[in-house]
Amino acid sequence: MLGIGDIVSLELSGHNMKITKKLGEGGQGAVYLVEGNEEKKALKWYNKQQSTDEQRASILKLIQRPLRNGEAMKKFVWPQDLAKNSKNPNIFGYIMDLIDTSKFVSIRQVWADPRKAPGNREKCLISMELADAFRQLHLEGYCYRDISDGNFMFNPRNGEILICDNDNVGIEGISKSQVLGTMEYMAPELIVNSAKHNPSTLTDLHSLAVLLFSFWIWHHPMHGEQYENIRILDIPAKKKLYGTSPVFIFDSQNYSNKLPSDNDYADINKMWGNCPQPIKDLFSRAFTDGLKNPNKRVTEREWYNTFCDLSENLISCPKCRAKSFWYKSIDKVNCWNCGSELQISAKLKINGKILLFRPEMKINMQMLDEFCGVAEGETIVAQVVHVKKPEGTIWAIENTSDFNWTVIVNGEEKEAGKGKKVGIRAGVVIRIPINHSKNIELIIE
Repeated sequence: MLGIGDIVSLELSGHNMKITKKLGEGGQGAVYLVEGNEEKKALKWYNKQQSTDEQRASILKLIQRPLRNGEAMKKFVWPQDLAKNSKNPNIFGYIMDLIDTSKFVSIRQVWADPRKAPGNREKCLISMELADAFRQLHLEGYCYRDISDGNFMFNPRNGEILICDNDNVGIEGISKSQVLGTMEYMAPELIVNSAKHNPSTLTDLHSLAVLLFSFWIWHHPMHGEQYENIRILDIPAKKKLYGTSPVFIFDSQNYSNKLPSDNDYADINKMWGNCPQPIKDLFSRAFTDGLKNPNKRVTEREWYNTFCDLSENLISCPKCRAKSFWYKSIDKVNCWNCGSELQISAKLKINGKILLFRPEMKINMQMLDEFCGVAEGETIVAQVVHVKKPEGTIWAIENTSDFNWTVIVNGEEKEAGKGKKVGIRAGVVIRIPINHSKNIELIIE
């Protein structure tokens, strides 16, 4: 390992940087704070066993990968340059951007200090960004191969995420990996028969599901009675628990690994009870059918859409201001914090998707047409506003697009151009042209 004051030289830029602090250590090596060229970076320095020619070539490919414009790929803290030290000619490392730990936290930091936990809206945003980042990575032909809570940090205040320690990312089916993953997060087929199965998009999907479960429920999906009965958590025990005989702690058909009847698990049961049913359904599928059949695992798009729907249907409690979830299979909502029954507002139906009207609600092109481009999808076409009338203030939906809407009220049609406002009341249909041949209907219920 390196010492404070040691110098590393960067192979591609030719700059030198000085070791100023050790930030941490793991199975593959150590991470240091380095300074030089009027900037600060993080340096991951491999141990001797990991400093192979294959790993060096893999890191170099990641550094020289084609740059993409997608926002999701910017969530990854990528290697930027290879580093070497004259005292250790056979060992190398790489530098990357520093993470601002005053803003970003890990799951385990939240477990240790619940005051750092994000709110319900931020939890959805974080989960959406996480699913979208891995979706974009997979679409580029890469697999991550080591998804775990140690490689993921988030800002609990605004939902921004960072995915770090990306040196094991590789091209699926082509590049070799020095790691198969962290066993608690590895897909069963990798644990049982790693000689036959390589890390892939499908194994990433299992790891992603475990990570999301840890984020939402603060627990591992297989840590139930079977886990508690293990005396020594050695490799054979882990292989059985996660590989040969995994059983979901909330499996509705198999109770052999349910949570123990112990007060220590009361919070876990409560968090599962408060978890919205659409998320529970995905977790249940991921850890039952998805354990046995990789092709039945929950995709990144399914996660994204579910969290997106939930983020758009949060009801704020007028008493305590806590935000609770509404979804279309429930008739009433009680505040998760104070228990007050919350009023459900008028609903808007778009493409079979139901949204609750809320103050300052905005509707973009992505809600109308999921196949539109990324830039076009952000375009706001309508927003909820307050309109003052002689009889009082009412809610209305304003046309902010360049299209003329067709508004149908009691069977009569009229046009509403840009800036026009339509009162929100049951039975109103708004027909919006999204191109020359297609209209989308917004139905107020």
